[in-house]
Amino acid sequence: MRLGDEIAAQARLGHTEVGSFVFPVLLHVNQPEPLEQATLEGIDQVIPESDERRVTRTLAQALDAFERQVAKPGTEPTPRALLPVVYAGSTKELLNKVAAAPTEPDISFLETSFNWAGAEPVSRNLPRSVAIPTEARRLGTAAARILGESNQDPLRVLVGPIIRIEYVKGELLGEIVIQAPGPIRG
Repeated sequence: MRLGDEIAAQARLGHTEVGSFVFPVLLHVNQPEPLEQATLEGIDQVIPESDERRVTRTLAQALDAFERQVAKPGTEPTPRALLPVVYAGSTKELLNKVAAAPTEPDISFLETSFNWAGAEPVSRNLPRSVAIPTEARRLGTAAARILGESNQDPLRVLVGPIIRIEYVKGELLGEIVIQAPGPIRG
């Protein structure tokens, strides 16, 4: 989470549109760090996404998954139903913030729109806009509570693009490198 917090600290508020609660947040996309290990000649290498793009993409996908899996169905969330939301990057903290955002009586929905910078390739699957109605506030609180419950045998999910696959013919095992947003602790 430390890397995400550092990226968020770099974001700057843009201008506010008159007569609305629109707060554009601008985030400069840096060049991704090159891989430390050289690849073999003739082997294609995927350029990893920048930290800024990864943090923004994770936020967009997490909000989108919450909208599709929890808010739109409008049913009480269960641990199993929240798996796609967790896979997308949602956390207890994010869901608590989503639930708390539309607390004012005149707010009818929380909408987040994303304009993806052309500095890096953009997947067609990335959401452009996510709208969560205030009625989903209770569901967001319930989902955050479920994610906050301790589990004796937690499911561990690694999410990120595969940036290298290595296999030496005749070897029993190979290596797959996933770009993940921080150190993995077991």
